[in-house]
Amino acid sequence: MGSWDDDALGREAYAEYLTKYLRSRVVAPNGNATRSFTLALDAGWGTGKSFFVQRWAASLKNQPTPHPVVVFDAWAADFAADPLMAFMAALKDALDSEIRNAGLLKAAKFKASKALGKAVKNFRQAAVPTMLHVGKAVGGKLLGESINDVADAIRMAAAGGLDVTALKDLALSDDGREQIGAALDLFFEKALEEQGERATVISAFRRSLEETIHALTKDGKRSLPLFVFVDELDRCRPTFAISLLEGMKHLFGANGVCFVISTNIEQLSEATKAVYGSGFAAREYLDRFFDVTYALPPASHWKFAALLLNHRPLPTRRYELGLPQRAFKDDNVEASPQAVLAWVAKVFNVDLRSQGRLLEMLSAACANAVGQHVQLLWMAVLCAFRQGHPRAFDEIASVGTTPERFQELFVQAVGTQRDAKRSYDDMVPVSGQGHQLKTIATTLKEVSLEYFRYSHQLGSDELMGRSAAERFPKSLLHSIAMIAPSAAERRGNSPSPIYHYYDLVRTAGYLTQGPL
Repeated sequence: MGSWDDDALGREAYAEYLTKYLRSRVVAPNGNATRSFTLALDAGWGTGKSFFVQRWAASLKNQPTPHPVVVFDAWAADFAADPLMAFMAALKDALDSEIRNAGLLKAAKFKASKALGKAVKNFRQAAVPTMLHVGKAVGGKLLGESINDVADAIRMAAAGGLDVTALKDLALSDDGREQIGAALDLFFEKALEEQGERATVISAFRRSLEETIHALTKDGKRSLPLFVFVDELDRCRPTFAISLLEGMKHLFGANGVCFVISTNIEQLSEATKAVYGSGFAAREYLDRFFDVTYALPPASHWKFAALLLNHRPLPTRRYELGLPQRAFKDDNVEASPQAVLAWVAKVFNVDLRSQGRLLEMLSAACANAVGQHVQLLWMAVLCAFRQGHPRAFDEIASVGTTPERFQELFVQAVGTQRDAKRSYDDMVPVSGQGHQLKTIATTLKEVSLEYFRYSHQLGSDELMGRSAAERFPKSLLHSIAMIAPSAAERRGNSPSPIYHYYDLVRTAGYLTQGPL
C-alpha cells in the first residue's frame, strides 16, 4: 500500500510541494547541508494535521533514496517531566533504526553509530544547563534571573568575609554597597562562565548530530535533509510545549535538520499566554522559533464525507435525501448521502473530527427511525444543531417555536456567508406552456424551514396544494408529501411523522466518540 493510497482529502500535492521547498532551504545546489530550518504547519483542531504528517513522513521514507525521518508525538509524551529528554529518546530510536536499515557498509555503520553515541553523550551534557536556563525563563515568566541565584552569589561573597545577616544594616553604608556590588559582580561572572560552557557543549552536540546525518547520507543511502516532525504540540500542557520549543531552539539547530512543527498557532499562542501572562506578545514570541509558517489549506467537506461514508455506511437505505433530483450544479454528481453530509458540514462550519461525530449521531438516529423513510437532510441539520448549538436545538424542538424564530436561530448558528444560494435545474410549471426546465436557487436555511414547518404544523394536504412558485421548489417537498398522512388519516392533533426526529436526535446527542 502506498503512503497516500487513502488520501481522500487530496493532500499529497501539498506534501510534495513542501518537501521540495524545504530541501531547497536546507541543502545547497552542491548537495551540502548549509543550515537548519523550522516550518510551523498551522491548522485548527480536527482538520487532519496528524493524518497529513503521518502520510508525509511515510512518503519521505518510501522514496527511491529515502530521507531520514523522526516523528515525535508531543501529546503522547506530555506526561514526561523533561520534554527534551523525551524528544531525544525519540530522535535516538529513529536514528538507530535508520542506521540499521540504511544498507550501510560495516565501516560506515560503525561511524554513524559512533557519531550518534557521541551525540547522545553530548546531549546529556548540554541538556541539563539548557533546561535549567529554559526553566528559569518559563518558571520566572521572563522576569529575569531568580532572586535565589543572586542570594547564592551573595552567600558566596559572604564566604569571603561578608556577613549576609548584616546586609540590611550595611545596605546604606559605603562598605555595604561595595560588598553587595562585589557579590553581584561575582554572580554575573559565574553566569557568563556557565553561558560559555553551555555554548561549548551545545556546539559539540550539534557537531555530533551533523556527523550522524553525514554518515547516513554521504554514500547515497539516505537523502538530506533529516526531517523531524513534532505533532500535536498545541494539545500539550503549556509549560511542556514552551519548554520543548525553547529547548529545541537552543539545542537542535544542526545543519541538515528540517523541523516541521504541526500545531494550531492560535491555540499555542494561548498556551504561551498561560505561561507568561495574558498581556504577553505571544505570536511575536512564537515567531522566533519558526522560519516560516504554512497554513494547511482546509480539506474539502465533500471529499471527507465520501471517506466517512465509505468506512461507515448509513445503517439504512430507506431514506429520502431532501435534495433536488437533478442535484446541485456545483456538486457535479448525482444527489447522494455524501452530498447531504457535505452540505450540512460546510454550512455549519463543522471541522473534520466533528464531521465524523456528526455522522455517528446521524447513523444512530437513522437506526432508530424504525419502519420509515428517513428525511436525511432534515435529520442531518438537526444533528448539526444538537452537536454545535444544543440550546438552539432545544428551542427548535419546542412546540411553540415559530418559523420566524427558527430562521433567527439558523442565522445565529451559521451566519449568512456560508449558507450561499445553490442552483439546480428543475421542471417548473409555466402558465399556458406546461412545464419548462429552469434554474432555481435555494439555501439550506430555506429547505430546512420547510422541514421545520411541516414537523410542527403542516399536513400533506397543505403541502400538495402548494405550487413551486408559491412557496418552494416542489421537488424538494414532494417526498415529504408522499409519506405524510392526509388530513383524513390524522387523528386530531397527532404530530407529523417527522416530529419524533427531535427525540431521536436528542438521544443521539448523548453519544461521544474518541479520536478518529
